[in-house]
Parts: sequence; C-alpha cells; structure tokens
Amino acid sequence: MTAILPVVAFAAPLGTDSAAVCTAYAARQRVIWRRRLLIAGVLTTFEAGMPGVGMALSGPAASVLGESAHWIAGALLAALGVWMLLHDNDENGAELGAGALLAIAFAVSIDEVAVGVSLGLAGVPLIPLAATIAVWVFAATMAGLTFGSKLAGRLQDHAGTAAAVALIVLGGLVAGGVL
Repeated sequence: MTAILPVVAFAAPLGTDSAAVCTAYAARQRVIWRRRLLIAGVLTTFEAGMPGVGMALSGPAASVLGESAHWIAGALLAALGVWMLLHDNDENGAELGAGALLAIAFAVSIDEVAVGVSLGLAGVPLIPLAATIAVWVFAATMAGLTFGSKLAGRLQDHAGTAAAVALIVLGGLVAGGVL
C-alpha cells in the first residue's frame, strides 16, 4: 500500500501538459471521436511508457537528459506553436499529422524519463506506475479535447492563433519547470 502512494502522488499532476495541448488543438478545429481516441492513445502511451524508459536507462544518459528534459520539451512545444502561427491561414493548417502528433507526444513526456529514474531508484514498481499514469493521462487528454472543442465555437476566427499562442506559453511554462 505504501508503494502506491508515490505512484498516485506522481500521476496526479501528469496529464496537465497533454490536456493543455489537446485543449489548444481542439479549439482550433473540430476533432471527431475516433481522432480524439487516437490522440489520447498516443499521448497516453508516451506518458505512461517514458518512466519505464527512465527506469531502464537510470545511468549517466538519463541524468543528462533529466537535467535538460524540461528545456527540450518546452522548446518542442513552443516550436509547434510558432509553426501553427506561421501556418494559421493555410487550408490544412489545423491538421495534426502523424509526425506532429509524435513530436507532441515526445515533448509532453520527455520529462517522465528523468522521473522514471528517480522512482526506479526509490523502488516504485513500474506496472502500477504505468497503469496509474495511463488512466490519469487518458482522462486528462480526453477532457482537454472535449473542453477545446467547446471553445472552438466561441473562438471561431481566432482559434488558430489562440491555440498557437497557448502552445508557445505552455512551452515556456514547461521549459521554466512550472509544468
């Protein structure tokens, strides 16, 4: 029972970055349920799997990554926001292709590698950790997509710009260690 407390405490703040990215994306365009499930599944897989990567690496490479993970994640999110600003008027500017989805998934989950190292050294079991993270992140991601779709109708003409700016701000918050 005591091993589950660090798992729950760790999982609680997770998903906020995924939810924020999904809110921004769904505010930009209507996302059908099948696409929502795909996006949530990819983000959940990355966020739940990265602590395991950290536990497996738990050597010098992980400690180097751990020190710079928030900078890498923040830069990737901000770069995506800038790209969205530059392509806001494109016909297909809101489309989230496989490459962009994987980049987002990597960006929002890279910091979990360092956390996986710490939790692995603390003896936190991987399976309950990954399962708890998966449930939490999936729920947060779906909530973000749903909330963003509700905003889309209200933002209409400014949704693309608002989503891009939100990603840039999110990138800054992640890089600054706030999220």
